Amino acid sequence: MPSNNGFARAELRYIPLSYCRDDSENSARKIILNYNPEWENPVNKIEIVQFANGLTNTVLKVLIHRPELTNSEVEDEALLIRAYGDRGALIDREEEINTHLFLAQHDLATPLLARFENGLLYPFVPGRPCEEHELFSAPVFRGIARHLAKWHAVLPRISNEYSSRNSSKGHPARITTGPPDSIKQTQMQTVSTMWEVMANWISKLPDSTQEQCDRRLKLQKELSWMKARFNENNTTDEPNLVFTHGDLIPGNIIILPGKNDMQSDHESEPVKVRFIDYECAGIQPAAFEIASFFYCWIGTECDYTRLPTRTTRRQFLAEYAKSYCERCGLNSSREGEILQRMCHEVDRYRGIPGFYWALWGFVHSLKPDPDFDSASYGEKRLLEYYAWKEGSDGSRQEGEKPPLCEQQWARE
Repeated sequence: MPSNNGFARAELRYIPLSYCRDDSENSARKIILNYNPEWENPVNKIEIVQFANGLTNTVLKVLIHRPELTNSEVEDEALLIRAYGDRGALIDREEEINTHLFLAQHDLATPLLARFENGLLYPFVPGRPCEEHELFSAPVFRGIARHLAKWHAVLPRISNEYSSRNSSKGHPARITTGPPDSIKQTQMQTVSTMWEVMANWISKLPDSTQEQCDRRLKLQKELSWMKARFNENNTTDEPNLVFTHGDLIPGNIIILPGKNDMQSDHESEPVKVRFIDYECAGIQPAAFEIASFFYCWIGTECDYTRLPTRTTRRQFLAEYAKSYCERCGLNSSREGEILQRMCHEVDRYRGIPGFYWALWGFVHSLKPDPDFDSASYGEKRLLEYYAWKEGSDGSRQEGEKPPLCEQQWARE
């Protein structure tokens, strides 16, 4: 049967096996050999390297050492097994698969090779994950800006009018149009907006006690306030609502091999990057995605002294505007206009990621993890949202010093 975004599910091979963390190498090996039984040969060596064992997935790199291949060729043919973690039930895996197929069609993701009971199999992306400290390097953040602009420009977009009219009614957004150079193949017919994602997360919070009910109601009221505020003031044109990655933490940004000058010189050539993991992809304003990315710089410890300055943000957005115009075939004279608008819009949206990721933390805390305190993380991010709101709606007392996150955001 075709999926709801037009892809025939038969195109993606299904392997009727599961990956097991407690029997990692053996279960991974069975999946690989089911995918290609010819690799089960005494002269071949299957090497399995674990990359991550995170909140929502485990990632394994698989190398098939065959006598006829050089080490370089073995690397080129490496595969990834991505197994869903214990918290995978919080993620719509069907939508994630549809998204991956959609992105691969636009050369923004590797092709999917197969799915198994609790995960996916696809080619390895050469390179290495970006490290937190590298976000401050101009060649790195400029490279990220260029690739993010490619996402926002190449993928079809939807209008603010459609989103405002339908998301409030609970209808999924439809991606219907794109810039002149977009690859017009299969379109995603239904995909979640950030408002729908946040509403869904709030609905998952417990309501067994009066305190829990009051908390949930308060969060619902905040979400309604935000939707009303941003929908009525939404005047942006280019770029508009876009299909976004949604979770640009350093680990989801792969720095590709090449002659990369990692110095902080703004004149250095930007590095080439790709984005991986599409669990949070969806429809968002471009400015929300960029503001959320800037707040990724604070890390899970929420160190607000790491927030990029106005100057750094402007450098990022200048590269973004330049790349966006190139991808959309817009005259370079539009760069300044888009830069100014995006600086304003990113500043306007800066408080919303705090609310968004606070809800993420609260929902994930329903299944406690000894290695990460999701609830405390959520509370910190919620304070970040209220710090922005106090300045935005004028509720901060006159003469009261803004919280640290707002002070750091205002630095030149």
